[in-house]
Parts: sequence; C-alpha cells; structure tokens
Amino acid sequence: MDASIAIQPGTSADSLPVVRDGGQLVSISGDPIATASGIRMTGLSYAEDVQAETVLLLRDIVAGRVHVEREHVFPFEQAPAALATVQTRRARGKVVLTLK
Repeated sequence: MDASIAIQPGTSADSLPVVRDGGQLVSISGDPIATASGIRMTGLSYAEDVQAETVLLLRDIVAGRVHVEREHVFPFEQAPAALATVQTRRARGKVVLTLK
C-alpha cells in the first residue's frame, strides 16, 4: 500500500508491514511513532480535535484521490463476525458494516 492510517490505539506498529517503501503511515492512535526505513511517519496527538482533517480525508476518499482497502463488507446482522475479524488484528484493510 502507499499509505495506512492507524486509528485504534496500539495499531501503528502493526500498520507498518502493509506500507510500501516510500509510503506513509498517519497515526491518530496516540501511539509513539517509531521510524521505519523508507516510510514517512506522521502523528497527530490523540487529544487533538481532528474533525476538520477527518472530513477532508473522507472527501478525498469519496473523490477517489485516496484509496481505502476493504478487507470485508458485512451486513449489520453479522456485526459479531465483523468484530471477530477485527480482533484477529490480521485484516489487511478496513472491515465495513452495511445498514441495508
């Protein structure tokens, strides 16, 4: 991947292996940022108000300027299975619940 976003505390280090050399990791998880060869690291304080930046990021995703890798899409009724997938900490993309 070109980039990864670590949101949940304790996930920054786990996100590094999926980012290619020359890519970027953005952490809003509050984790300490460790350097990695060839990966640019950006961290935002966990206590900061990141609403404006998050809105801009979501607009970039919707516009196709940023690609978000989806691991799996679950219907809302299968939320326990989605949670179990996330808890393995092996998902290579986002796990999504739909409300259809």
